[in-house]
Amino acid sequence: MPKRHVVRRPPAAPLTDNTTGWNGRWARFRHGFTPSGIKAYWFSRAGLKRVGLMAGAGVFFIFLVFLWYAKDLPTPGKINARVTAQTTKFYDASEQHLIYEVYGDQNRSIISFEEIPAVAKQAAIAIEDKDFYDHGSFSVWGYVRAAYENYRNSNTRQGGSTITQQYVKNALLDPTDHSYGRKIKELMLSVLIGQFYSKNDILALYLNEIPYGNQAYGIESACKTFFPMNIDQQDKDKRCAKNLKLDQSALLAAILNGPSYFSPYGNHPQELIDRQHIVLGLMYEQGYISQAEADGAMWTMADLRNPDKLNQERNLYANLDPRMAHFVFVCPREIGAKIRYSHRHRGRAQSGHYPGLRQANSGV
Repeated sequence: MPKRHVVRRPPAAPLTDNTTGWNGRWARFRHGFTPSGIKAYWFSRAGLKRVGLMAGAGVFFIFLVFLWYAKDLPTPGKINARVTAQTTKFYDASEQHLIYEVYGDQNRSIISFEEIPAVAKQAAIAIEDKDFYDHGSFSVWGYVRAAYENYRNSNTRQGGSTITQQYVKNALLDPTDHSYGRKIKELMLSVLIGQFYSKNDILALYLNEIPYGNQAYGIESACKTFFPMNIDQQDKDKRCAKNLKLDQSALLAAILNGPSYFSPYGNHPQELIDRQHIVLGLMYEQGYISQAEADGAMWTMADLRNPDKLNQERNLYANLDPRMAHFVFVCPREIGAKIRYSHRHRGRAQSGHYPGLRQANSGV
């Protein structure tokens, strides 16, 4: 039997930093991820230099990305001067009695941090951002979780979800935009907001801005929409949120994550009840309330349909005094005509502020 002729290849020459050309660099890079090449490629003197250059290039790239998006961001002065759309209020001639409130797409009344009950603040923090007072403007772990969810679900809809970021998304950016560009702007603006506002101020901004569904924006309008029985009739502005109770605060906090889905007037009432129980459970776990308080505040479906506990009347003019009906319907048209005339001929009308509006409102 003839002998088989076996051709043996000579051993491959070791890859060294002296290998020239792009082919050599690419070969060394690939070899750096093999078990035998990791130490020599990454932990040698040349390897550490290589790591430093790559890190520097990464930081420079991130800086360029932030610089690109920063050109479209509002300045701190513009953020501070931003005018939030609010409900128009009609008073009688004495300006001491609120007659009626009208609004466009957003029903909102701004109240101060002190006017918001502690249980309402605690309920929102418990379900939306339990470490709100401990972390900065954004949560690193929140971004890690969001990145994992986005990778697993192949989308970009999951966000970091701190209260500061939610405020920025709803107040300063387009909340329907789920692109990575919007998320970069959200991060940058959140850091900026955190530099200019205290945590209490940010929480007040958030609770005055966030949508609760049924055209109610902010906790004061949400209270008047869902719990009109809380309205202080002796108050000039008929404030409501200051009288929110634990069970009501937990229900409002339960709505925040999905105002349409969790609407008490929508198609998922049981899910709303379940989420209200979750809010109360988290408040107990985080030390805000006792177990007995949590158990006593839990609603059932019967509570959701009880007019003594939740407003069942969705008529916009349900609380309008019939004697004031003509005034309420005619006055907005008169004011609108004056504003348009002023804007065309004198340029005095400004967004959110109209000279003479109070005088035009009060002549009853």
